[in-house]
Parts: sequence; C-alpha cells; structure tokens
Amino acid sequence: MAIGMSGRIPILIYHGFYRNRDEISAVDPRDRRYYLSTDQFASHLDRLAGCGFAVSSVENASEPQAVALSFDDGHISNYDWVWPMLVDRGFSGSFFIVADWIGRPGRMDAAQLRKISAAGMSIGSHGLTHTDLTGLPEAALDRELSVSKNRLEQLLGIEVPTLALPRGRFDQRVIERARAAGYRRICTSRAGLMNGGFTVPRLSITSRTTADTVEGYARRNALLIGRTRAAHAARRALKGLIGLRNYDSLAAALKS
Repeated sequence: MAIGMSGRIPILIYHGFYRNRDEISAVDPRDRRYYLSTDQFASHLDRLAGCGFAVSSVENASEPQAVALSFDDGHISNYDWVWPMLVDRGFSGSFFIVADWIGRPGRMDAAQLRKISAAGMSIGSHGLTHTDLTGLPEAALDRELSVSKNRLEQLLGIEVPTLALPRGRFDQRVIERARAAGYRRICTSRAGLMNGGFTVPRLSITSRTTADTVEGYARRNALLIGRTRAAHAARRALKGLIGLRNYDSLAAALKS
C-alpha cells in the first residue's frame, strides 16, 4: 500500500454486464466500453476476495482494507447477475438509480430494487432523468436532485443519502443544491480515492480493465492512480473541447 494513501478508500464504478456476444451486440456502440462480461466481473471479485479486501457499499466502506463498489444506471444485469455474485461472496455495493428509468425495458423495477435493498445492497440516486446537472435552471436542477431522492425513499422506505452525478459533471452550484436537497455525499466520476469529503472521487472500470488493475486500485497504488487521474483529466478536457456527443461518437469509432 502506498505511503500516504492508507486512509483513503477506492470506489470502483461499474455499469452494465453481459453473458454472451448476442447481449453485448445489442448495446449501443457508444456504451460498450462500459459493459463487462460476467466472467470478467467474477475475476475482479475473486481477486479482491483472494487478497482479503473488505468489499462493501460506498456508505459502509470504512476499514483499512476497504474497497467500495458502485453500479450506475440501474441496468437489469445488475439484478440478474451482479447482486447474486456479491451476496455469494459476502460482499455488498451501491446501486445508483435513475428514478425515471425504474421499470423501463432493460432497467430494474421497483420490486427488484426492494429485493436487492433487503439483501443488503445500498441504493442511491443517479438523478431523475440522467441529465447533465450543470447549466440547468435552478428549478430543473432541484427537481433532478429532490424528486429522484424522494421517489427512491418512498419506494424503499429508507433514507437515500448518496447521489452519483449523472455523467459525472458538477460545479459549485450543483454541490450547493445537492446539500440543500439533503444528500450527505455526492459521487463524481473524477479519478481518485475517497477521503471523507462531500464530493467523492471514483475509479471507472471499463471492458479493458484487468483484475491486475483492480487489485492495483484496491492496494492504493499511487503510480497507477496518478496515471488514471491524468488520463481522466485529459478525457475531460477533450470532452469540453469537442462536446460530449462528439466525444462519445469518437470513442465508439475508435473502439470499432
């Protein structure tokens, strides 16, 4: 473990999962880099288990050997495959849900969310419509933050204290309005380790992420995390330069 990083906790971001070529071929090419096979995910979990890490939700990660898992967007594969794999290993995770997507084709429904919550998984908000929160009029911003939180709390009968920012984007106004809406933590997509602040960095996992990289993140490898942070900053700058839609199209073209 790197000196100076022992008190910080890595949070890994996952999205969707697939079992075979037919399932991944049905995914929008712009999103495929964020989808892992269930075998690849199992290799990540088994590596963490074999190394003795305490794998939990963002809300419950506190031990020196803690690693937190987060799952954005509420994809149905999170219900079909992910949470049983976590339970089988004695792990848990945080599932960030887009409130307006609940029950839509390919997304978890209310009964499924209640089931994984009862099984020990944490449920957080991922906004109301998965809209970039920066630049929204204040009324629309408050609706994205508050309605999503309230809807999930009413559905589950528990507090929803954590927000994962849609598309990872935020500014000072988003932070202030999230505090006012009652969130106690907001998860970003900026690379880094959690260290007790209100805005929490995370480490994105893609189809190219190996079990060795996951272990490196879990061990707080300073060189690896520094490289990841630099690469993320470069991508963020490129998105700002050419626009998010153009960036997604470019990334899909380069991967195909």
